[in-house]
Amino acid sequence: MKKNLLLLPIIACLGLVSSCTGTSSDVSNVSDSTDETSVSTETSEVVADNFVTEPTTIEFVVKTGKDNAALIDDYVEGFKKIEPNVTVNVTAISGGYGDVHTKIINGITIGDYPDLTVCYPDHVADYMSYNKVVDLQDYIDNDEYGWTAEDKGDLIDAFVKPGSEYSMPGTYSVPFSKSTEALFYNKDALLGITLPGVNEGKAINEKYMNNLTWEELMDNFCPALELYNETTPILEKSATTSNNGIIGYDSEANLFITLLEQYGYDYTTLDQVTGEASVDFNSDEVKALAVKFNTYAKEHYIVGGNANGNDGYCSSYFQARNILMNVGSTGGLTYEYTKDFNIGVAPIPQAAGSTANKTISQGPDICLLDHDDADRELASWLFYKYLTNTENSLDWATNSTGYMPIRQSCYDDEDYIELNDISEQTEKTEDMLRALVSHYGEAVSDETFTSPAFKGSTTCRDTVQGLMEEIMTYTTDTSTFDDIFEKAVSDCLKAM
Repeated sequence: MKKNLLLLPIIACLGLVSSCTGTSSDVSNVSDSTDETSVSTETSEVVADNFVTEPTTIEFVVKTGKDNAALIDDYVEGFKKIEPNVTVNVTAISGGYGDVHTKIINGITIGDYPDLTVCYPDHVADYMSYNKVVDLQDYIDNDEYGWTAEDKGDLIDAFVKPGSEYSMPGTYSVPFSKSTEALFYNKDALLGITLPGVNEGKAINEKYMNNLTWEELMDNFCPALELYNETTPILEKSATTSNNGIIGYDSEANLFITLLEQYGYDYTTLDQVTGEASVDFNSDEVKALAVKFNTYAKEHYIVGGNANGNDGYCSSYFQARNILMNVGSTGGLTYEYTKDFNIGVAPIPQAAGSTANKTISQGPDICLLDHDDADRELASWLFYKYLTNTENSLDWATNSTGYMPIRQSCYDDEDYIELNDISEQTEKTEDMLRALVSHYGEAVSDETFTSPAFKGSTTCRDTVQGLMEEIMTYTTDTSTFDDIFEKAVSDCLKAM
């Protein structure tokens, strides 16, 4: 069922995206096995009536697994048909987006870097410090090959907006492959049970799961579940055994940044007029919130992907029924999936009393890097535009793993709707989970947020990853919080 859209013809037209990880990466738990490779088709004859009229070669650096790499190869071939003078070489990076960032930075220092690359905003800010990122605004607004009015109305604003939220005016990144975080939960274990003081004494249902706050989850639901598990075990291991708990959270950095966003506390701020950034999380309010989560961790209500010696993800605990819920990336749904029980997909818990839900934006954007070559720059923009036109956006959203469409028209497409029709899915199948994630992604696409990107914001993220790991470690003494927060801020400032 998944693959009927692969048969759609590629239309030859020009037309078209963070923090769930310990590094600026999509916490998809993907272990890419693709080796660094190159795909090249040489031009033997120059075609004069195209936008790029001279033989031009560009390099695209991408992080993707084998299945998604095949899709990229198809787009390269399709682009060759409409811009035959352009050769696109694809370099696929194994590992995480941090590895992409390292490759680009190392390459810039020796003058060997690609024309366009997948990226996160804080990575782009680092590249901007070398004056190597192309301002795309003139390309976007170009009457001949820019985004049309239809494009601008179709592209989801929450994914486009972060591209212009840097320390300089302009647009320095554009959306490509977006995901977010979701609460995956064991429907078979949770739905239908009745817990004292929870859900007004009614059985747990999807409405309750879809409206959890941190206060309800941690102060009512988790304690009641722990008591329930003592008499009617629904966990393979006790929630208080080793590193198990009630709910997992793959990325401590995302948890920290999201909590601050939800509760209205500052993490970092950026003045786009002056370009000055500040580090703001060393406040009494944030430390009080940290004390709460230290307590929740010590009660084994919540377990982090890296805290207490864990291996980076909680999905294996979820699959093994050692936890009942896990907050992970929609892009990593295959790592949440198990055929052993039905999985529900709900919004992540929110702050009690908040007026708007906040969920972190993930998945890479694309930026162009400056080589002082007009043909390469134009070819790179045209390839990006082709890569993310309506047809290819739909194809990518349908056939890549767990990524959200960046165009509203994809959600409205009849084939996409039919493919993700929940009523047509079979229980306990991966197709069912994909359909649930698709509906969830559409529901929260306008609720996603990103943090300011500036020189040093990558270090800030890495620093709060370590800070939250320490907060959630069972042996951490809260009396040390003043010291560890102060050190975290100092480490951030050194990189700015």
